[in-house]
Amino acid sequence: MKKSQITILSVATMVILFTGCSKPKDGAPGAAGASGAQGPILSGNVKGYVDLFDSYGDLATNASNVYVTVPGISAVDSTSTNGMYTKNLTTGTYELDFTKSGYGAVKIISLNFVGGGTQYIANHIQMTQAPVYSLSAINSATVAGQNAITLTVTPSSADTKARKVICFIGTNSSVSYLPTNYTGFVIVNIPANATSGTGSISTTIAYEAGIPSGSSVYVAAYPIAVNNNASIYSDVSTGKTIYNNINFSSSVTTNVIVP
Repeated sequence: MKKSQITILSVATMVILFTGCSKPKDGAPGAAGASGAQGPILSGNVKGYVDLFDSYGDLATNASNVYVTVPGISAVDSTSTNGMYTKNLTTGTYELDFTKSGYGAVKIISLNFVGGGTQYIANHIQMTQAPVYSLSAINSATVAGQNAITLTVTPSSADTKARKVICFIGTNSSVSYLPTNYTGFVIVNIPANATSGTGSISTTIAYEAGIPSGSSVYVAAYPIAVNNNASIYSDVSTGKTIYNNINFSSSVTTNVIVP
């Protein structure tokens, strides 16, 4: 009788031991994190410089009063005499617009600003005055054996300083400075005291612009500032360049067959 009691007690003890050592059930899952959570919003400054040029490419000694604005933000800042600007922003992506009376506008399209300090724009913003002279004619011709189209551009008068002309090329007569209306361009230099300037469009340029041999190429020429890299920025929708450094009121056109 005692032996049976001991056996039953041992089994009961084992059950208790195994029950006490069993793996606990998992708890209820925690709350999910916020979808698309962002980092902290920090304030800080964007700082950089603007260089101003006249239409002949000469650098101005005073670069003050260039207005720096951000669409949707009412605050307007302006540059100091040496062209320095400071813009207070918070973390985000911004467009910065640079404007000054008499100069072609410039934009920084997508500036990613981290905040929490000062972020410097390494490359100077370049703005230029557009030329005021006009063009009187443009003549074009194919060059036999050279696979090129020559362009001879004539301004309305000579000048003691060198100048430039931009010639936009396209596949139809509506070609112009608008990004949707041109497929390529060439720059023609007019030397100082010269009555005309000559440049060329290689067949390679025409082919890359989608104008094959035997097709008509259309050209629209405009006076452009000597610093033709100033007052330009990229058009978001086309990826082409917007030129705010040309004389929009003066253009001459021509067309010729691609050799």
